[in-house]
Amino acid sequence: MKGRHRAGVLAIGIACLLLLVSGCSSVAENSGLSAETGEGSLSETVSGVSETQADTQTGRDIVIGVSLNSLRSPFMIALKQGIQEAADELEVELILSNCNGNLQTQSNQIRDFIVQEVDAILMEPLDADALIEVVEEAGEADIPVYCVDTTVTSDDVTSTIVSDSVEMGRMAAEYIA
Repeated sequence: MKGRHRAGVLAIGIACLLLLVSGCSSVAENSGLSAETGEGSLSETVSGVSETQADTQTGRDIVIGVSLNSLRSPFMIALKQGIQEAADELEVELILSNCNGNLQTQSNQIRDFIVQEVDAILMEPLDADALIEVVEEAGEADIPVYCVDTTVTSDDVTSTIVSDSVEMGRMAAEYIA
């Protein structure tokens, strides 16, 4: 379980970093980022990312499965790039998947991550209710699930990291002005 907790810390840290990376140029001043988590504050979570990159019980590298819903917008492309850059920096292996807006594909991707016994799942869910079953399967497998920007209606979601759209809009308006 210790390795899964570290993977979870890394997953939420990567999610936070990717949201920071994908923002506007003034993001350092005000990121518009918030996290809902039962495992301490956002700063405690992000600071825990640098603790370790390996599961000390098994000696294997940490693997995080990532399921994005689309790569059609510049935001989503930046999100994917931010995830990969953060993972590279933290020496975490990623399995990156894109469901192209298909709910069944995303469900299958999450099930594949469970079969592969990833240490954590980071997902941008397409539907809050339709993915409950697969998220609960991950919970039964003791795999923490972290959602980005939207969540799944399940107690098995470890944390949801959301961007503040109002703040991002304000920042974009300031940038344009």
